[in-house]
Amino acid sequence: MHGMGGRIFRTSLIIGDGGLWIEEKGSALSRFLSVLHSFKAEIEERSPHYFDFKALHVFAPANVPVNLADAGLASDLLIRAAGTADSLGRSFTIAGPENVSLGELFERIGVAYNLSLLPGEDSDKLNAVDRAFHQQLEDVNGHLPGGRECSAETYKPDDLSLQSAAPDERTQIELFESIRRDQDRALAACRRRASPTPR
Repeated sequence: MHGMGGRIFRTSLIIGDGGLWIEEKGSALSRFLSVLHSFKAEIEERSPHYFDFKALHVFAPANVPVNLADAGLASDLLIRAAGTADSLGRSFTIAGPENVSLGELFERIGVAYNLSLLPGEDSDKLNAVDRAFHQQLEDVNGHLPGGRECSAETYKPDDLSLQSAAPDERTQIELFESIRRDQDRALAACRRRASPTPR
């Protein structure tokens, strides 16, 4: 109406380091990690060695594709695309160069969170703990979406290789470990504040 142009950007799952990951809001990945951390802490308060012997099963197909992109590089791609006049009125996908399976992603998250995290499509094999975790994910819409394949509309500037927009396996694990440490500190601070409260 005012003659202003716009662009639509769709992003894959964005992964990066920072305190925003400790909240149950924002991206699906941050909600998933927030629920995972709080749920694991809750179970270990009641049974400290539960995850030493039991895996946490998530009702999801292991081979569903998931796409990850680095937060810093994804934002750089957004800014560069938005700065060109020929991008007005178009839609773009900001995504990593290739997908990984949900099973692979869960394995990397499990390494960082010190538990075995397994996807599965047989709901009959879920125990009470697995079902409780599934319910908490439902409550915050924390299930992970599928991947975004690179297409003709995926933004790929000539001077920035999209290959660098996807963290490798080791980098992903280190990022998840960093997020988990932030969550550990936030939980410890919360418990310190609560400890003087009379029962």
